[in-house]
Amino acid sequence: MADEPRPEIKIDAKGKSTVQIEHADRQTPSPFGTGPVTADVFKLGKLKSLPNWVVALAIKQRLEDALTEIRAAGVIVTSSGGIRDLGAKTGAGRSDTSFHYTGRAIDLYIYGGMNDPDTDPYVVTADPDIGTWRVFARTTDTSVAPSTLVGLKKKFVPKPKDSKLSEFVKLSEVETTGNFIDLTALFAKHNFQRIPAQDNFTKSANARHYPSAEWWHFQQEDDLVPGKTTFGSLLLKVRTEAELEGTGPGALRNKVWDGKAFR
Repeated sequence: MADEPRPEIKIDAKGKSTVQIEHADRQTPSPFGTGPVTADVFKLGKLKSLPNWVVALAIKQRLEDALTEIRAAGVIVTSSGGIRDLGAKTGAGRSDTSFHYTGRAIDLYIYGGMNDPDTDPYVVTADPDIGTWRVFARTTDTSVAPSTLVGLKKKFVPKPKDSKLSEFVKLSEVETTGNFIDLTALFAKHNFQRIPAQDNFTKSANARHYPSAEWWHFQQEDDLVPGKTTFGSLLLKVRTEAELEGTGPGALRNKVWDGKAFR
């Protein structure tokens, strides 16, 4: 059910009094805004993951519920961020209508996998030329039967001469044995869905743009109706009309969810 129009306080022209006006152009399901959710910090040499994600309040409890179940399975859940600034540059590795702008997407730590499947917290499996990932997490729960996975391991390579991007990799397959939980399945249980790799990752096996891999990305798709839900309706659950004015995401507010993307 939609909430009441949110009141705003406006000073009159002479600055002598205040009046309450109704923000009539936004009636969205409550709650409105964003909030932090604590992540587990993972260190890789001098690098380390973020201490939290900031997400839409509309999905905050769902994320916390998912994390409770995942952590109960003996798995750490790391962060490379949640909501994205409206002025962030788009391009390779960043969609113009990403769920990150709406606060409905989280990234696991992007360097938490594909380094060394024998020690990484996450083992990434699948065919990289298709790029629809399945992520397994190493668990401390010794009651989980050991299994052997074929994980992907990256090696950084020189960037193509015609590219202005950085962080290109070539992948190899490595067998690893341990106690693993299917993290992709646990997230999907709470309707946090994976997305495929972008073209800059899949188009060349000898030089894949690593930030376009997207194995770390999970997005909350509850309440989205194909053919009806607009990008703008989700933006307005975390941003005001004034904040959206003149921004790239704001200009795309009429894009409609088709079940896979806003088009």
